Amino acid sequence: MAVTIQNIHKSIEVVELVALADHAHTGFYSDAVSVRGNDAVELLAIQGTFTGEDTSNYLTITVEEADMDTDMSVPESTDFSAVAAADLSGAFLVVNGVAATDSDFQRVGYIGIGDYVRLKYTYTSTGVSASNVTAYAILDNPKRGPALDSDDAIDGLTTAFTAA
Repeated sequence: MAVTIQNIHKSIEVVELVALADHAHTGFYSDAVSVRGNDAVELLAIQGTFTGEDTSNYLTITVEEADMDTDMSVPESTDFSAVAAADLSGAFLVVNGVAATDSDFQRVGYIGIGDYVRLKYTYTSTGVSASNVTAYAILDNPKRGPALDSDDAIDGLTTAFTAA
């Protein structure tokens, strides 16, 4: 008996959190995305070619969350904090050529109650001389919240979604 494949094209939204770039050994934050009103959130971190990663020179990716400010404004960069392990389905592995390697991707589900999430990229030491990375959020049944720009501080809306 044949099974009909479900069409998820209109029930998910893919949001770019990090534009593909070489960040070498400079830590940074991804854009933040509103996850309020979504049924599920999956975060994808994609590593391209790295140069110089090892057990002393590596990349750690963590998930941070924030709530909308009490005046319903966008949270500031300092409002974000690390997500508890209990609010994640899975975990990002350290990119050091051992636990996780370059030219690969990792995914983690967010099951917390925050309004916004973002990724924090932390490089240990300066030995990583090239590290091409990009990241995406996949939102299931999104209610069309805003994505935010958060290089060093989140200061406004950069993308507004419209109903499909």
